[in-house]
Amino acid sequence: MKQTKRFFILGLILTLIPFIYSCNSGGDSLDVSTKLDPPTDLMATSIDSLTISIMWNDAATFIRDNLKYYEIKVKEIGGNESEEVILTTKSSNKPYIIKGFEPNKVYSFEVKTVYENGQTSDPLIIQWATAKRFEKFNQEPFRLYEPGSWEGGGLQLFDGDRARRISTTEIEDWSLGLYATSISSSILFGSANKMPYSNSVKATNAYMISDKVIYANSLSDFHMSTDMSESSANINYDYRLLDLDTINPGDKSGIIINVALDKGKNKNPSEMQYGKVFVKYNKNDDSFFYEYEDERFIVVAVSYQTKVGLPYAKK
Repeated sequence: MKQTKRFFILGLILTLIPFIYSCNSGGDSLDVSTKLDPPTDLMATSIDSLTISIMWNDAATFIRDNLKYYEIKVKEIGGNESEEVILTTKSSNKPYIIKGFEPNKVYSFEVKTVYENGQTSDPLIIQWATAKRFEKFNQEPFRLYEPGSWEGGGLQLFDGDRARRISTTEIEDWSLGLYATSISSSILFGSANKMPYSNSVKATNAYMISDKVIYANSLSDFHMSTDMSESSANINYDYRLLDLDTINPGDKSGIIINVALDKGKNKNPSEMQYGKVFVKYNKNDDSFFYEYEDERFIVVAVSYQTKVGLPYAKK
């Protein structure tokens, strides 16, 4: 009996040594009574109609050495709770790409920090929907030609899964348009019904665009944390044109313009289809224009939601 007791006491001492050492080693430690802050700045962007990228930053009280992993809970809003997915990662402050979503549905993302001692932070939550993306046309970069070029300068976005570029003779089908001439230094891009063409009033699929631009290298560069109809950087939507010739993206590859398809022209956010347009900058010529066989054009990539009323993000 005494020998058994001696083994028990020795085992208890050996068990406590790591705990005593960790509390007196001078390093960071966690108090189980302390409420842990959640991660911050949870943001997202749509890669395509099946893929979403999210990213977040660490809380100010975060202790990297004690991290076990970040837990990401994904579920469809209004869907079956049993179908929610739990993902884990040890990385933060960079995009985390998730695939397998369905188009035209809204999903919830919950991110929380899990520590080695079993403690977890409260979750940070955001809602997001996928978006259709167009970056090529007939296997070539998506080009919008200036008027006078054989293709014209219009872009039509459909409710379904298509987009096409069209000439000035079909301006009634335009969503976004390009206007520039060889004698003008302006490169006007934006709402089709504001184009300086004599028949621009026929444009019914008008876009409202933001008066702000974001310098970026691609559409995937820009993550958002609030709805595009509410974000302080994007609330100034109107039927307008931007003069690209007055913009220089510096060390970035181009700019992102936030847009809203407003078919009814009543500026009701719940009836809009939100999107983003990336316009590539030609660094060789210090211009947004490219030239090929005497034709001038801009190169664009488009991401937009194919269903009215879906949020790009909601907390």
